Amino acid sequence: MKKILFITACVLFGLECTAQIKSFSAAKPIIKEKEREITYDSTRNFVWKDVEELLGQELYAIPQPEKLQKYGYTYFYKEYNRTKDNSYYTKTYELYAGKTFIVDSILPRPYDFSKYWKNYPVLKLREKNEGSVYYYLYDPRDFRMFPFIIMGFYEKEKTQCVGKKLVIKKNKNPWASYYEERDVPIHDVITGLQLEIDPYDIWTIKELIIDQHHGVLAYMITNKKDETLTVALTDVNDYHRLTGPCVLRYDDNLKSIHDKQPEMYKRIMEGKIAIGMTKDMVLMSWGYPANVNDASFGDGWMYSTGQFLYFIDRKLESFQ
Repeated sequence: MKKILFITACVLFGLECTAQIKSFSAAKPIIKEKEREITYDSTRNFVWKDVEELLGQELYAIPQPEKLQKYGYTYFYKEYNRTKDNSYYTKTYELYAGKTFIVDSILPRPYDFSKYWKNYPVLKLREKNEGSVYYYLYDPRDFRMFPFIIMGFYEKEKTQCVGKKLVIKKNKNPWASYYEERDVPIHDVITGLQLEIDPYDIWTIKELIIDQHHGVLAYMITNKKDETLTVALTDVNDYHRLTGPCVLRYDDNLKSIHDKQPEMYKRIMEGKIAIGMTKDMVLMSWGYPANVNDASFGDGWMYSTGQFLYFIDRKLESFQ
């Protein structure tokens, strides 16, 4: 009898405890896909494939040199449907030159070209003062084809660039193409006199301008002799040049090389290389290689001119 009473008591106690434990079934979480906040950071005048950053931005169409004005601009259209055509020049120069446009939207190209090449986005542009609407076919691969100044970049760079230092490499004219740079002289833009560039001169940026002779955004620079030049903004630290950059930023890295490794600095400024150079030094001298072969035992760089460079621990070990 006692055994039965004990079992009964245990069952009742268990039921009481169970009754005190509340059951709760949580609702399934509602997961919202986080929208990407795309904002323009104003640190560059070309956004490459990040075209969404241009939405809402003001774009100023850079006036072209007189000899090029007859060709008009590239990839401007008056009608959206016409952007499917591959017309290269618009012919209508005055319609766009020196005007500011607001990017209202970013549209896909009306015709699917993906079978042949990548589709380019279309910028719907609204002229800031008149309100006229135009369309621009945006090529994300080549900043040299971009005919605009992004005003957000211009305003920021205008205040930050003044006073910064540049150096120009020996026997190189930044306005000349790579195959003629040793033959084209450099002239003072104020006096018109021909200059001899000293690679040890430190040039100071005076202001950011539009160089009307070349139709590009440029730095106006001066040295201690009060000689004055203009240099295209895109030519500074342009490692894509086949012969290496003509103009380098005289930043802390290059200044340290100048102070502590003067022989290496000399070779950089003469467009030469030497055993023991770091990869950064080689880039400053010769620019980017055509091909790179990374391996655990060392890295190989092949240039389009045929030279092969071999690095161990990021330092140049040999070249041929």
